[in-house]
Amino acid sequence: MPQNIAGFDYFEVEFNRKGEVNSDAQVATLADFIAKQNVTDLLVFAHGWNNDEAEARTLYSHWLTSARAVIDDPRKLVPGVANRRFAMMAVLWPSKRFAEQDLIPGGAAGLAGGTTTDKLAAQLEDMKKLFSEKDEKAALDHAKLLLPKIRKDANARSEFVERLRSLVSNKSADAEDGSDLLFKKSSEDLFACMSAPVKGAKGKIDPEAGGAASVGGAKKHTAADDGGAAGLGDWLNKVLEGAQNLADFTTYYEMKARAGLVGTHGVNAALQRLRKTQPALKLHLIGHSFGGRLVTSVIDGRDHATPLVFDSMTLLQAAFSHNGFAQNYHDGKNGYFRRVVTDKRVKGPVVVTFTKNDNAVGIAYPLASRMNNVDASAMGDANDRFGGIGRNGAQKTPEAVFATLLEVGGAYALKPGAINNLNADKFVHSHGDVASKPVAYATLTAISMT
Repeated sequence: MPQNIAGFDYFEVEFNRKGEVNSDAQVATLADFIAKQNVTDLLVFAHGWNNDEAEARTLYSHWLTSARAVIDDPRKLVPGVANRRFAMMAVLWPSKRFAEQDLIPGGAAGLAGGTTTDKLAAQLEDMKKLFSEKDEKAALDHAKLLLPKIRKDANARSEFVERLRSLVSNKSADAEDGSDLLFKKSSEDLFACMSAPVKGAKGKIDPEAGGAASVGGAKKHTAADDGGAAGLGDWLNKVLEGAQNLADFTTYYEMKARAGLVGTHGVNAALQRLRKTQPALKLHLIGHSFGGRLVTSVIDGRDHATPLVFDSMTLLQAAFSHNGFAQNYHDGKNGYFRRVVTDKRVKGPVVVTFTKNDNAVGIAYPLASRMNNVDASAMGDANDRFGGIGRNGAQKTPEAVFATLLEVGGAYALKPGAINNLNADKFVHSHGDVASKPVAYATLTAISMT
């Protein structure tokens, strides 16, 4: 039997790091309930970078409570929704929760007191929650042993990079978010880029740099920038910052790959099964943070085969490239998820919340900018090739329209089949602030149009 949360029938379906459903019985129970109870609409919600199931459940519960308040508002603000029978498939997938200091995309500078060998060792130890296999833990232990040597020993730096690279596969690497360079650059180049100070357009350290800009470097840093031998010493001291940024990017990359795998394999297969038995069932995707990448990957399917068509999708502070849906974003390249738009995989509106208040969503993209030697003056914003969709909305996408996230009861003009970018500065104050009534109201408005 389902749980009842705020009047919604709630089912959890768990997936492992290989993208497989943990228990087929969970999907079977949901399928049976949908058939017998005449469920009209299934909400498929995927959490972001939570470390445990309790945090994901809290997000789902808070969002459903807000949705119930909107549906039950005596003003009947969302026509027709109250007459539908909803159920929620709550996706639980193994992701890593970033520590609060890591959510500020300032690399090691975001750590109180700066980076030390001990702090880096603690970070590598914490990464075992994400990389939990025996050989992965051994690689992290070896990386920890190298920390005292990496400031002065090029061989130790090279070995440190290779140990981190051994944790991830290059199958999910692409130019869209700069992750291809994690595998292409030499260890010295990676440390140089990741260790460089923030540079503004005039090549000077910017004391006002904040948000996404606080992690970047405009060009490879050399001793000459700081005045010979003294500058070399300064750069060597920054190597630890580079190591921390490399660890951050490795963590990001693994979550990106894992979210895609869970979406294209396990969740897609589960929804294929549900749609086959109930072809009239409306499917609505909702994803927060890396869960945004997960649900968008669901649409794509395994090797772009057996596509599903969905009724609506809402991306809440999603953690993937703002060029994900783009047409010709760079050198003739389209975004990784471009076919979601061109193949009309979502019949109703796609809603994207974005805000400058979200420091966390840009954590990987400024690091990508750094690896690509992008000028820090545009780092993380809409002009940065490596910006995040939760920071800037969908960019370079002809089908995208920009509007504002409204108060409950506000008059939306959402466009079906389009990417509706909603500036959420007024209501979303941080990366995780996505369960308020205005956010639920926007999602329900999109659903009501299907």
